[in-house]
Amino acid sequence: MDKGLLIEGVTKAYGGKPVLAGVDLHVPAGQIIGVLGVNGTGKTTLARIASGLLKPDSGAVRLEGREPSRHTRALVGVTLPDAGWDQLHSAQELVELHCRLFGWSLHAARERARSLLLAVGLGPVAERRVRTYSFGMKRRLDFTLATAHDPPILVLDEPTNGIDIRGRETIWNEIRRQRSVGKAILLFSQDMDEVEHCADLVGFLVTGRLGAHQTPADVRRLSGSFRVRLRLGKEGRPQQALQVLREAGVLAGDAEAFVGDEHLEITGGTDMEAMARLSTDAVSALTRADHPVFSVSIAPPTLEQAVAQRI
Repeated sequence: MDKGLLIEGVTKAYGGKPVLAGVDLHVPAGQIIGVLGVNGTGKTTLARIASGLLKPDSGAVRLEGREPSRHTRALVGVTLPDAGWDQLHSAQELVELHCRLFGWSLHAARERARSLLLAVGLGPVAERRVRTYSFGMKRRLDFTLATAHDPPILVLDEPTNGIDIRGRETIWNEIRRQRSVGKAILLFSQDMDEVEHCADLVGFLVTGRLGAHQTPADVRRLSGSFRVRLRLGKEGRPQQALQVLREAGVLAGDAEAFVGDEHLEITGGTDMEAMARLSTDAVSALTRADHPVFSVSIAPPTLEQAVAQRI
């Protein structure tokens, strides 16, 4: 386990209040591990510990097999929500300086800065002072600085928070590219789309403990519910239609129905085939009772649903 990031039995408390209560985690090279949790669950604390910026009360952290110190700073790049960069310099100057601090030549640092800023969409404004940047542009710069010195480990704490949709997709592409060249990436997020697009495995940080990792697809399959949506039209009488389904026994078991203006939505099943049969039964029951159904759709469970059941 020398390659990548290793965390063993990490604990941390503030003012006697436990924040992390024995976190174990291994992020191997070439993999992205996502950590989901609501505000206040210790995500940023764990990110700081994982990157060597904060010492745990107990437990161990290893970066490429080495204990965090000033000698291991080149091994990790980190984005944090409260990163404060010099506002008077341009992005080009900051990235160049960052690379130079890690031993890059002037020419290599200059070319590296131009390439990375262009990749995250900051190329046209690279020479502008950072103080003129929007919040989203500064977050793109945060990500660029984290990757600038080409570290083998990346610790990304909500890297696309505050970035617009196009910018998020740009950063996601860069995160996946970093994985493709063998980086070990620990991704902290509250963004369900981000985790689904980027992470190989997902863990949930709850009451200071990190649960077992699963793929995003398995999380949805094991924890979420399929949704059947029946569009009835303007004259569909959804309340009466709901009563028909109840009397016909269509809503047996864990199934629940919700009434909209012109539709019914049924949730509760985790099996696609069972929900398909339920939708067929529902259409048949409504048709017999003179409630025509104009369309039927079945949506898979979302990661957000699964997370809500765990945290």
